Formats: sequence, structure tokens, C-alpha cells
Amino acid sequence: MTDLQRRQMAITTENACAVFRNIEATRSVQQQTAQKSLSQHELAAQQLQKPCEPGELLAIQSNLLQSMVQGAMQYWQQLGAIALKSQVDLMEGSKHILTPVAEDPLKPILQAWQNSLAHTFNGDEQRASTTH
Repeated sequence: MTDLQRRQMAITTENACAVFRNIEATRSVQQQTAQKSLSQHELAAQQLQKPCEPGELLAIQSNLLQSMVQGAMQYWQQLGAIALKSQVDLMEGSKHILTPVAEDPLKPILQAWQNSLAHTFNGDEQRASTTH
């Protein structure tokens, strides 16, 4: 396995972790929202079990509707923040593939050897062409 393949696997695994963190955060927001909605609806249900005036009925329903709208707005804002954080995490993980790998310590030696071979062959070609 080459170093590039290893790095690609590492980045893919890091990105999978970012996706799983996003899923956990999303589920947490969903659970919190459901619990809050449940408690608000239970309170409204208890209030509606008691005899009350038409104005009180309207107030109970208005309060429930208001809390549902506010809860929905908060829910979508939290999901948007989670999605944005997930995108940033994925980009952070992916930018590592764009950073250059540390140079191979043998690279200068191999380049010098290749250059010497190239000069040797070029020198022989030049000598052969000048003698003919």
C-alpha cells in the first residue's frame, strides 16, 4: 500500500467519523425537540381536561401553537448549524489530501543518480554526433 492510498483511507475514515458525529448531533436535537414538544402538549392536554371558558381554550391553543412555531424554528436552526459544522469537518478532513507529503529522504539521491545517467547518455550522444 502506498502512502497516498493510506492517506486516502485515513481521510475517508475521518470523514466517516464526521458524518457519524453529525448523525448523533441530529438525533440529539430531534430527541430534545420531541421531549420539549411532548411536555408542552401534555401540559396543554391537562389544561384542556379541566372545564374552562372559550377565551381560555383559545389561549391554551394559541400558546401551544406559538411554542410549536418557536420550537420548529429553533429545530431547523440547530439542524442548519449541525449541517454547517459537518461540512466544515468534512472539508477539514479532505484538505489533508491536498497538503504535500513530506519528501522522501532518498529523493535527492535518486534525482542525482538520474541526472548523472542523463548527462552520461547525453554526453555520449553529443560525442557520437561530433565525431561523425
